[in-house]
Amino acid sequence: MTGRLIFVPAEAGKQLGGGHSLADPPQSQPHEHTRIIFAFADGSRLFFNDMRKFGYIRRADKADIDAIKTKLGPEPRTRAYTVSVLQDVLSGREIPVKAALLKQKDIAGLGNIYVDEACWRAGIRPDRTAGELSKKAVQHLYDATQSVLTDALAHGGTTFNDFVDTGGEAGNFSDRLAVFGREGKPCPRCEQNIEKIRTAGRGTHVCPECQT
Repeated sequence: MTGRLIFVPAEAGKQLGGGHSLADPPQSQPHEHTRIIFAFADGSRLFFNDMRKFGYIRRADKADIDAIKTKLGPEPRTRAYTVSVLQDVLSGREIPVKAALLKQKDIAGLGNIYVDEACWRAGIRPDRTAGELSKKAVQHLYDATQSVLTDALAHGGTTFNDFVDTGGEAGNFSDRLAVFGREGKPCPRCEQNIEKIRTAGRGTHVCPECQT
């Protein structure tokens, strides 16, 4: 949320940094918010800065990693994520579609922004009961979850504040969002004003006209 990594080479050269809160010059490492410094054999160093202490670093072996993976569902854009998987996640559930999509133990990697965008692309209200979706609607939602992540990655992700990648570039998918953060603005598809509601404990953006 506010962390970053900065790599400082052993000899004078370009430093690489990516993450949030990059206002201070990278040359000022270690920073007042530096939590861990990794020193490498060649003299280079990697600084982990985290102002709000949301991040953590954990030493893990293969068994640890495998145990963590058992608690996560398949990631979209992988072969493990199929229409059948999504159908099983939604089938019989009496919770909102958005709540089902946000459960990382069932599907990993979909967050608040992309769930809202995927539901809009699929023409499905995020507060609709998951178990009520038809097979056709589930197929539309599957396609939408795939396409929104593909498009977001192609544009460097969604940057609202100060996040940049190691090349110093901010993600510009925020310029292409259809509903998220666009309360009161016209829907790109039908021009009805976007509404903000609360679903699954999260602020949720929806078009009241073309999402059913």
